[in-house]
Amino acid sequence: MVKDDEGFFVKLKSNLKDIPYRAYIVQRSLASTEPTDAVLPSIMNTGQAAAYPGLSQSKTYKLAQSGEIRRTPQKRFRKVDLDAYLHASQKPKKGR
Repeated sequence: MVKDDEGFFVKLKSNLKDIPYRAYIVQRSLASTEPTDAVLPSIMNTGQAAAYPGLSQSKTYKLAQSGEIRRTPQKRFRKVDLDAYLHASQKPKKGR
């Protein structure tokens, strides 16, 4: 949940027609939050998709070319496909 330390939401309600001011308030409130799954986009470009699992853009592109990571016809990546790749690429731990 976003904290309203500076009264942004009160100001937002009182300035409904001032679009640039509203955009500024929303950006300020989102900038102070930690990224969560709700903030991450479900469709990502190559740069965003590479940053999500911590890969380089060229590695992500090569994995997509080889079919290890699925992508849309518009050459975008879905978060669920990246999660599936991460789950499949984890090596099982050897038992003692």
